[in-house]
This record gives sequence, structure tokens and C-alpha cells, in this order.
Amino acid sequence: MILAGCGKESQPGTPPPQTKVEEKSTAQTPIEGFTGKTAVDAGMRARDQIKVINEKKKEQQEGM
Repeated sequence: MILAGCGKESQPGTPPPQTKVEEKSTAQTPIEGFTGKTAVDAGMRARDQIKVINEKKKEQQEGM
């Protein structure tokens, strides 16, 4: 017997269910620390944030 579509419809204002965030394994965390991947990722995030800040400053200076 197939029971497709027998549940309640989701209301239009309800957000979709959240997906589970991928968790790192116990072995993966120290390996990334030893290889420097964590530091590289942090540096890349900082670089991206600096770019965004610089773009905002340029827009503010051009608007004056």
C-alpha cells in the first residue's frame, strides 16, 4: 500500500526544516590542526572580511 501525500500540508509561512551541520570527526580536528588547514581557513575568512570592509569604505568615500 502506498501512502504518498497523506500528511498535513506545511503552512506557507513556515520555514523549511534545517539541515544538520556536518560535524568533524575526532581524528579530523587534530589532523587539520597539524597541517595548518585551520589557520589557512581562518586567514581566508579574515581576508574576505577585510575585502568587504574596504569595499564599504570606498562606497562611503565616493558618496561624500
